[in-house]
Amino acid sequence: MQSPSEKRLHALFTIGVFIKAVDSAIEIVAGFVLFLVPAHTLSSLGVRIVGDEISEQPWDALWNLISQSIHHAGGTRTFWATLLLAHGILKLSFVIGLIKRKIWAYPVAIGGFSVFIIYQIHRIVMSPSLFLEVLTFFDIMIVILIWYEYGSIRRHPHQP
Repeated sequence: MQSPSEKRLHALFTIGVFIKAVDSAIEIVAGFVLFLVPAHTLSSLGVRIVGDEISEQPWDALWNLISQSIHHAGGTRTFWATLLLAHGILKLSFVIGLIKRKIWAYPVAIGGFSVFIIYQIHRIVMSPSLFLEVLTFFDIMIVILIWYEYGSIRRHPHQP
């Protein structure tokens, strides 16, 4: 029988795994888009989505940087597309294993997400980013929840 706190942790675990599933799907789609859609089309789409509003905002320099990166990326686009696809597929495999409650998936997911966290911390040290810091904090919480869920599954193997 699970305690109320174990039930809450399980609910948080389920929400976190769902978020990771959505995140993985977005990465996979983004990877395919980078592979398949020409740079000028991505740039035009960005302008259509954002419109002239971006030039009225203080983010204009950011938009110019993104736009130039898309235009001049070349091999870098292939690198990012491959990275997004590989990262998304790998995370999705962790998520599927966790959803199916495969006992091997818990330590593998903990290890895999921990490697991502170490890399993200390295990136934060090299180039601070609030977005990456928030993402890393979220990933750390996911690893902790997976750890608790793994312990719960081992204590209560027949609980749904």
